[in-house]
Amino acid sequence: MEKISVKEMRRAILHVSRGDVQVRNLSDDQLLKCDWLNDLKMGNIRVYNVAIELQRSYNLSFPSEIFKVAHDNTVGALLDAINQYIDENANS
Repeated sequence: MEKISVKEMRRAILHVSRGDVQVRNLSDDQLLKCDWLNDLKMGNIRVYNVAIELQRSYNLSFPSEIFKVAHDNTVGALLDAINQYIDENANS
């Protein structure tokens, strides 16, 4: 399984937010530094829906504990946690 890219994460965020979140104009680095709640105004349920959208769109499966692995509440931390899970389970 290939890792999830920033572009794919951006697409999932836009899908869940129905374009309400202004992530289109952010650079990749800016997006990765965004805090889900403070910057993107996305609460836990919407962030969880982003993860569900990634799983659905890219035929992935990862546990909800993925959120506990993320070292902070940024887009980049969740993306890193998901990609780490993919790496660790690629040979399973």
